[in-house]
Amino acid sequence: MNTYLFAWNPDRWNWPNIKEMISQIPDKKPIHKWKTNRKHKIGYGDNFLLVKLGNLEKSDKGIIGFGKIVSNVYKDKDVIKNIEQVNFVDLEFEKLSLNPLISLEELDKIERHIHWTPEGN
Repeated sequence: MNTYLFAWNPDRWNWPNIKEMISQIPDKKPIHKWKTNRKHKIGYGDNFLLVKLGNLEKSDKGIIGFGKIVSNVYKDKDVIKNIEQVNFVDLEFEKLSLNPLISLEELDKIERHIHWTPEGN
């Protein structure tokens, strides 16, 4: 089982139902499809972390969610970039917040050798 880092940049995509998803936890673990550049070695049962990035104060950036990947990679249309076939996985959130659970500042203190701000997932 591996752990993968996904990124959300609110400057590029306004996540319209994030508050609704947050309100469902802990009674329900909401699922959201997420684009990935990976094709292999990622899939059902793996863990994920979701980092919030963008044109924000550093204290507003950081890990805002985590959970399990509950699908293997599949193809679907990217409606944001209007690309016909890209790779997605389904993320099941155990925890999700608008504010960082662990800030980027804290992550840098924990482990400076990990690249916490990926451009692509």
